[in-house]
Amino acid sequence: MLIGYRFEEGAVLRIHSRNAVATVLLVAFSLVFTIGPVLLLFSRDLHGTGMDPVLAGLASALMIAMALASLWYFRLRETLVLDRPGNQGIRISHNLFGRARRVDAAFVLAGQPRLQLRRHGDSARAPVRLWLMHADGSEHQLSFETIAVRPGSGVTGEWLQRIATHLQVEAPAGIVVVPLNSPAAAPRHRPPRQASVVEDAPGTRPRAPRQDDALPAGVRVVMALIGAFLAVLALSQAWVLLHALSSGTLRVSHWRGSGSVVYHWGAEPYGFLLQLFIAVLEVLVPAALAWGGLRLAIVGRYSRQG
Repeated sequence: MLIGYRFEEGAVLRIHSRNAVATVLLVAFSLVFTIGPVLLLFSRDLHGTGMDPVLAGLASALMIAMALASLWYFRLRETLVLDRPGNQGIRISHNLFGRARRVDAAFVLAGQPRLQLRRHGDSARAPVRLWLMHADGSEHQLSFETIAVRPGSGVTGEWLQRIATHLQVEAPAGIVVVPLNSPAAAPRHRPPRQASVVEDAPGTRPRAPRQDDALPAGVRVVMALIGAFLAVLALSQAWVLLHALSSGTLRVSHWRGSGSVVYHWGAEPYGFLLQLFIAVLEVLVPAALAWGGLRLAIVGRYSRQG
């Protein structure tokens, strides 16, 4: 089965996601972005003029860093743990190697909860999620983000039945459609008594609520490479712009190897000014993006407003 679930039954029910399609696509993407730049470096002549070799080297390093960061930070595996004797549940996501774990939901299994299949919005293509509803009004998502819930299918039916049997509740029979502008569309905050479940979860990295989130080291490396690449690109375009202003001649290259067009201030002033304006944008836009990427890499955190 390419997409489905793996169950570990007992006093504690553990459900693991299995999405071979997404795994193969991620690995293929990472291999292409790792091997491709290396092959290009050896197959092309990088002894160009100006900053072309530097740009090619930075672009290759950026692609390799993105591939490695994708393998490490994309959490394609998820686990739902329902500990009925311990009266607690937890939903965890991690990468392909079982590392970089994160607690996505932690809650107390108390009282008589019920299961509900819910769809936000009237569209039939809107995703369906499984929610655990408590008598105190709190609710927690049990479904995974990497596997679609398809009511009526054998995989989803078995998954729902095993959860319902373990929790000793009835399996949901239908789908509850919640309007997007309804207050129920946003999940309710869990009570403060459930915070200890997140703190005591073994092998996980709970995320304390705060306004600033620190960026992982791998993401900072990728942002630094993006900033460096855009900075060199802006510097290269600035050199072309300065040469055009000093000589009154601007060479504009076209895509797909169709050659280039030379604009002279004396012969085509309007065309020269238009291309000069475009050249200025080609300096300012990459420079602004480079500053943002380098700033994130150096500071190492971003602020959440609101």
